[in-house]
Amino acid sequence: MTNKKDNDKKMLTPREVELAKEDIANYENIINASGDFREGDLAPVILDDLAMDRGKIVKTITALKKQLDESTPIRVADPIQRDRLARERKDLETKFVPYLETFRDLGVMKRDDMNWHQAYQKALDRRQVEHLITRWRRIGLSLEPEDPQINSLDKLRKAC
Repeated sequence: MTNKKDNDKKMLTPREVELAKEDIANYENIINASGDFREGDLAPVILDDLAMDRGKIVKTITALKKQLDESTPIRVADPIQRDRLARERKDLETKFVPYLETFRDLGVMKRDDMNWHQAYQKALDRRQVEHLITRWRRIGLSLEPEDPQINSLDKLRKAC
């Protein structure tokens, strides 16, 4: 059984995982380029004559690695559990899709547009199902964490 605290934790998207890994690599390059300095020393880095605190960079790398360890979604491999999650995801879709804004609603920019009131009402009504959408996204990341389009609401939107 999953812990409620685990369900509230934000899971990283594939793009966010990629960006975090790039940040870690960049920070490690800064440390490697700075030479051998003791903890707490200011290491000169060629960035507009700025000095970087090596200890702070190491703490940042540690925090990023911890975030990756805790928040990177792991693909569920058990077929029975995958089927259960897929059914739950489909059930959630049927509950929140009627509240989704249509593409026409998303295109409304001015209050004098004849569709403004409908679009505004849809945006207000969507708050009621936002927790369902969050759960739907979490399940999608559990099913296919490498697919950047798995949680795209655009596949579910109506044209008008």
